[in-house]
Amino acid sequence: MYLNPKIYKIYSVIVLAASVLSAIIGIFNIVSISSFINRLIPAASQFTALIIVLFTVLSLLSLFFSYVEFSSMYAFGDMITYVQSDRINPMAKKPFIAPPSFYRSFGTAIFVIYFIAGMISALIMTTADSIKTHYFIALPLFPLILITLSIFLSYVTYYIKYKAIGDLLELSTTGEATSALKERIAENKPRMLRGYCSFLFVLSIIFLIVSAIALIFVFEPLASVFGTGFAVGCTIGFIFFAIIIFLEMAVTGCYFDNLGKMIEHYLIKYKLI
Repeated sequence: MYLNPKIYKIYSVIVLAASVLSAIIGIFNIVSISSFINRLIPAASQFTALIIVLFTVLSLLSLFFSYVEFSSMYAFGDMITYVQSDRINPMAKKPFIAPPSFYRSFGTAIFVIYFIAGMISALIMTTADSIKTHYFIALPLFPLILITLSIFLSYVTYYIKYKAIGDLLELSTTGEATSALKERIAENKPRMLRGYCSFLFVLSIIFLIVSAIALIFVFEPLASVFGTGFAVGCTIGFIFFAIIIFLEMAVTGCYFDNLGKMIEHYLIKYKLI
């Protein structure tokens, strides 16, 4: 069973809208703070201008990532409807959805950037640790584990996910599977996609347990210092925040699981497994 495609579409729109709102508020705040600093310290105008430019670039980059996530998830919602309808004609791609090759290239590029950055970080840490300990090669075990985990997660969340999106979108919008496309479909890793769903499920349960324990230990100190009303308000706000995070993980997990399921559907259909 696929998750209702409307949920993916609504969620993707919410993600994009939240990103746009966050960027607007962030840019407005940084400009306001910079203006205040310039009035107090006129000599800092060049520095604050640089900060505004950097923040604006980062905000636009964040919006670009949000657009890719929004358009790919929205397109996947359309693909679920298309698969469930058993139509013969190709699926019509909406104008705001990018070409299939874009998603494949985007996922590959981001993973390569993560991989190179991770390798450089590992090299710097190993060199620094070797110099510090006077060993030829000293491996900082815990940081290297974190770097390896980060690279692996980027491999799944960018390379594997967007390759699957690109291949499925091409297959849905062309209506026919060429030999080259079948080869690309066969290269996908549905087990990793579905396994990542299980990982997110376990992570969400751990998050809820830790949140509950934190509330138990924090409530009394907050009530004793700021009052019971403040502690209750913080508790309600935190519970609301925890529910949002849990729902976000649930939708994201279903997204990966359903991607893997659709890949498996076509692997079986074209006898690729």
